[in-house]
Amino acid sequence: LPRTLSLSAVHIWLADDHGGVLLQKRSEFKDTFPGRWDVSCGGHIESGDEAFPTAVRELEEELGLPAAIAEKVEKLYTLACTNKGTTERHGEFTCREFQDFFLLRVGERHDLGMYQYPPGEVTEVRRREGETW
Repeated sequence: LPRTLSLSAVHIWLADDHGGVLLQKRSEFKDTFPGRWDVSCGGHIESGDEAFPTAVRELEEELGLPAAIAEKVEKLYTLACTNKGTTERHGEFTCREFQDFFLLRVGERHDLGMYQYPPGEVTEVRRREGETW
């Protein structure tokens, strides 16, 4: 039988003043959706944690942003969703999540050189705007 997981997660979008958003390419070593483009930053909320501190921690861990910048995230909304998939490690799964969405405004333009990401998590970041997706 497929595994069913019930989780909470944060998704953080980094946007500049011109509507450009940052996307990250997931590492090939990730268990789910390896090598795919994803939100700017995200992660699961650990038991006993809350959404805001998780968002700040993920921005520090995945993009190397200092806490003084990361703490400027704004919560937008929460969605309940269900995803199904298959992984080599876990087989078939159904994941039911409450996803808290955040926005971090980065100012005039993204400075791609300021993002420092661990190779096991992220392989690349890119700025995308409007029709260039």
